[in-house]
Amino acid sequence: MRRKLAITVVLLAAVSTIGWLKVRHAEPADLVLTGVVTTNDVIVSSQVSGRVSRLMVTEGATVAPNDVIATLEPGELQADRAFYARSAEAVASQVEASRAELAAAFAQDSEARANLTNAQHVFDRQQALVTAGGVT
Repeated sequence: MRRKLAITVVLLAAVSTIGWLKVRHAEPADLVLTGVVTTNDVIVSSQVSGRVSRLMVTEGATVAPNDVIATLEPGELQADRAFYARSAEAVASQVEASRAELAAAFAQDSEARANLTNAQHVFDRQQALVTAGGVT
């Protein structure tokens, strides 16, 4: 009797756990909406900023991808191009100056190494003379 009661309790717990898991993980029902969808507004933006000098299409006209719909005034773009060209020239000048400084640093390093080698030779020669008793 006790065993039947324990089995019944375990089965009841298992069935309720399975039911709870199914309800918890159930997929949501499809949401059905009714109404009218309109797509009259389209937002157009350019890849660069600038003042529009000429608009080549009219409102409501059909355009394809990559069609030119407007041209920009070149003055602002030309000024930007000149500014960046001067900036590039300045950076190139800085690079050349840095290369010259690096070459000078290498020359100083070579000179210092030569001076060290010469000083080592002089020291060794003096040390040999002192050891031989030739210098007091």
